[in-house]
Amino acid sequence: ANHSHDDAPTSAPGWAYDTLGVDVTASKRAIRVAYRALSKDAHPDARGGSEAKFERLKAAADALTDDDQRAAIDASILDCALDS
Repeated sequence: ANHSHDDAPTSAPGWAYDTLGVDVTASKRAIRVAYRALSKDAHPDARGGSEAKFERLKAAADALTDDDQRAAIDASILDCALDS
């Protein structure tokens, strides 16, 4: 099961996928669905929610639905895989 990693820095490869709990093959629609589901619980007005969690989810969704940002994230994952 994929769990969101609230503490992984946004510079970590794959942070946006981990944050939303989606696979690298996820469609933009799947990303939006995951964002909507998680953002309800993370919203500052929700019990257990916080501004930081909410902003991180939004940043992840924005990054993965922007083709250029997603390509950069995918490239960083690939670089990391090649280095190991």
